[in-house]
Formats: sequence, C-alpha cells, structure tokens
Amino acid sequence: MRRRAVWLFTLVLASFTSASAHAVIVERIVAVIGDRPILWSDVRIRAKDQLLQLESASQDPHLRAAEEQEIMRTTLERMVEDRLFEIGAERYGVTVSAADIDRTIEDIAKENNRTVPALLTEVRRAGKTEQEYRDEIRRQSIEGQITAGQFRRRVNVNEQDILTTYNRYKYEFTSAGDSIELRPLALYIAPGTTQDKLAERKKYAESLQSRAQAGEDFCDLVKRYSDDPHSRKTCATRVVPLRELSPSLKARLPNMKPGDVSEIVQIPVPGGMALLFFQVVGPGKVPPLEQVRDEIAQRALVEGLQRQRKLWLDDVRRGVVVETRL
Repeated sequence: MRRRAVWLFTLVLASFTSASAHAVIVERIVAVIGDRPILWSDVRIRAKDQLLQLESASQDPHLRAAEEQEIMRTTLERMVEDRLFEIGAERYGVTVSAADIDRTIEDIAKENNRTVPALLTEVRRAGKTEQEYRDEIRRQSIEGQITAGQFRRRVNVNEQDILTTYNRYKYEFTSAGDSIELRPLALYIAPGTTQDKLAERKKYAESLQSRAQAGEDFCDLVKRYSDDPHSRKTCATRVVPLRELSPSLKARLPNMKPGDVSEIVQIPVPGGMALLFFQVVGPGKVPPLEQVRDEIAQRALVEGLQRQRKLWLDDVRRGVVVETRL
C-alpha cells in the first residue's frame, strides 16, 4: 500500500508540474510490470531522440501523429523488456555495479581518444544527461551478461542449422535481375561513439572511398582496412537483393558498371552500426555454401539467440504481472 501511495503522489506531483508548464500534457501510467510503473513521461524521455528527428521532418500532420504513436509503442515495448531483464537479472544473480559502469565509460572514452569528462560533456551536448547515459550502459550490460550466460550456452549451431539457413538465404538470390554481386568494405561504429568521433570515422571512410574511386585495388583496401574479419581475410563478394539497398543506391545502379564504387551508407549491424561502401562486381548469382559459410553460421547463431531471448523473456513474464495501457 505504501508503494502504491508513492505512485499516486508521484503522479499527482508530475501532473501538477506538467499542468503548470504545459496545460495540455497530463501524466499517466502507461505500463505496470510487477509493482513498478512506467510513466508516459518516462517513455517520452527514452524516445526523445526519435521524436526530435520526427519533429524536424516535414510530413503530413496525420502521418506524423501516426509515426509518433508507433515510436511510443515500440519504445514502451522495449522498456517493458528492459524491466523484465532487470527482474531476470535478480533471479540469476546478474549484477552491474556503479564501478562496472565507470569502467565501461572509461573504456568508451579510451576507444574514442577522449578523457571521461570530455566524453560526458559530449554526451550532454547530444541531449542526454549523465544519468541517462549510465542507465543506458547498465541496461546494455545486463542484457549482454544474460545473453552470454543464459542464451549463448543454449544455442549450438550445427551443420543442419547452417544448411537450413543457407537454403533460406540462397532462395533470395535466384533471380539475377533482382540482386547484385558486390564487394563490401565496412567500418564499424562502436556503441557510444561520440558525434565528433563519428565525423572523424566518416572522413576516414571518405578517404578510403576516394582511393578506391581513383583506381586503387579494392581488394587490397578491404584486406587492409575493413573491420569485417571475413571480408578482410578473403575479400569475398556477396550477393545482395536489390530490395535491401537504400533508395539512393538503387537509383544509381542503372548507371553503375562492374568496378564502380558506391556511395557511403550507414547501416545497422549486430552490436552497433557500420559505414559501408562497395565495389560492383556484376549481376547477382547464388553463391556456393562454402563462399558464405561464415556469414550463414553467424546468421544462424543470431537467429538462435533471438529465439532464446524470446523464450527467456516469455518465461520471466509468466511470473510477473505485466499490464500496458498505451
């Protein structure tokens, strides 16, 4: 009862504060996980980067409202999962101390050639408080430990898994007209990379792209500079469905010939983001299994981890009352 009274006091106080500053904003509980609430304002704070991007985009007001609702819904779903991970962490004895977070921040600062104070200054400049940044690191650390301790040991990728995944992969490329064979060069962007460091990374990618466009051997560039271990080792080509390319890349393809170098795009990859550009090899063809075995095995592993993640969350959820109201 005392905890519920604290909720009500929090809501009344937040509603009074909101009404004083913005009469149209009313605080409310949008989810309860066990005995812990998630407030509407919590979701908006968590989604503020996406909401700011949406606000700056020129769109139809009705479309913007629908997209904002979708952002809020998916953000709330993620926050519910984060709470379930916290509950699961308590169950399995997974802890992340303030000292652990300090060490992670020190590592991120070191990777970005920054001091910790300079890194935190850039975090604040990007619109996050230090506490929000620490909370984000804590969430990632908890899920990372549970993934390593609970999910990974349950996933064993065997030859049959590889063959099954390969068959799904190769059928995407049965039509040469719907795919393209390319040779990629990828530069990874670590989670927590600052805007200044990202700008430096983009300049570095542009310098490599310029060298490739000037005629330098693309395979040599891949083997020397790509952050993808398989590409760096073999300079292997990949067959990619046209539907997976960005609209701007697809628009340029009709004017590109074998040997041409693409523009640089930023894409999501497991564990973060990457800057990528590629050299066109030719129309797509189905690659043999051995050519893509490492990629297929990684894809099978990721799919297995995703299945275990869902099963694990479902198991935690069964022991907790979860109610959403958005």
